[in-house]
Amino acid sequence: MAQGSKLVGSAQYRDDGALLQHGSILVNDDQSSLPDFARLSAESESVPAPATLHALLGRSPDPAEVAEAMFDAVRSLEDVDAIELDEDEVRGAALQHVSHFLDEGWTWRR
Repeated sequence: MAQGSKLVGSAQYRDDGALLQHGSILVNDDQSSLPDFARLSAESESVPAPATLHALLGRSPDPAEVAEAMFDAVRSLEDVDAIELDEDEVRGAALQHVSHFLDEGWTWRR
């Protein structure tokens, strides 16, 4: 929460030893079409403006700055010894799973 508004949207799903994490942080207020999709009650006048990093900082931070701040938070809150993974270190393992992700039967299995 930032100034009483939700700044981060996040969801997590765990199943059989697997973890799926999804999250988003608004940098700028680019949700101008949101009221078109909202079900507003008669007493509701409008959808409140969302919290954004631009509103909090007075500027739009560079993506690398946001990533560094998030990684610093991981180090301070979860694992002081956490290190950044090099893409080349994980690419091979990730590529081994591409055939699974392309297979609708695997993706939608229950």
